[in-house]
Amino acid sequence: MKVDAVHFLAGGNFGNSYEHDRLLRLYGDNYYYSIITVIFAYQDGLYKSLSVPVFWDWFRLKPVEWSQEGARIIYVGANPVRKDCSMYHLSFANPRPAQPVRDILVADSWISDRPYSEIFAVTLVSGDAMEAAPKEDRKFGVPASNADKEPADKRAEWMFDDGLDGWVAGCSSNWDALAVWQPDSYGRKGVVVIPACNWAGEKFSWIEKKIALPDRDKLTLQFLRHSAVYSELDNQWSDGLLKVTVKAASGIETVYEKLYSGEWSLESVDLSRYKDQTVIIRFENHGAGHVRLSQSSSPACDGEDAVIDEIRLK
Repeated sequence: MKVDAVHFLAGGNFGNSYEHDRLLRLYGDNYYYSIITVIFAYQDGLYKSLSVPVFWDWFRLKPVEWSQEGARIIYVGANPVRKDCSMYHLSFANPRPAQPVRDILVADSWISDRPYSEIFAVTLVSGDAMEAAPKEDRKFGVPASNADKEPADKRAEWMFDDGLDGWVAGCSSNWDALAVWQPDSYGRKGVVVIPACNWAGEKFSWIEKKIALPDRDKLTLQFLRHSAVYSELDNQWSDGLLKVTVKAASGIETVYEKLYSGEWSLESVDLSRYKDQTVIIRFENHGAGHVRLSQSSSPACDGEDAVIDEIRLK
């Protein structure tokens, strides 16, 4: 088919220490830069690519617009759902609109391993008829940041094979990095990565769930834990301080708190005193900041994520 242009509605917010660029490291967590590229692949075998830079930050840039050779990005306001996020309209005019297009590829570029994934809508402009499903208008809603109003779960294990398995993700008010599900990591299918950072103020994230605990005299919480990154510089795995808390009618108690650096380890916590109660169990990761990933990196915000899997009640 023939395509005149591709449009995106996009936005997002990640902090970045710019470990590979000493000048941009002056901005610390207050600045981020990414490149979005659209590649038009034509039926005759030729390719054309267009790219735009994406800027956003904690202190907010003024409304900006950038364009070059048919690629354009313009600031359209604050994200109505996610805090500390900007929204952008990205457009890419096809350099060869008269030529049929076989594929349209979208790529991002960043200095590390986090993709630019906050693309909310895609629109193709074409004079050709396109088969498409009817449009369904949906109202955005703020996702739950805690499990207080969630129904109690009576299950005894959460494998995370296909997602967060009903666990609610949240984070501290000074950043916007939530726990994420990954389809595989370090030889295991389906894991949860809980980020943390101690640079420019402690930033922590969590997953939590309201659980109806069984009436058993002996009740143990078990889970697998792994560090996020191996440091060739320090010859060890990155470190992170993971806490497990239990919120019951009597109050909140920290039942597990461990600074860990290593591969998969089976961790256990005694929950016998909470038997036959409905509680909220939270896995909360706090950065440790002792392991460096490179000479120029900050140990206070590199690879401090906690990777967990297979939460069980035994």
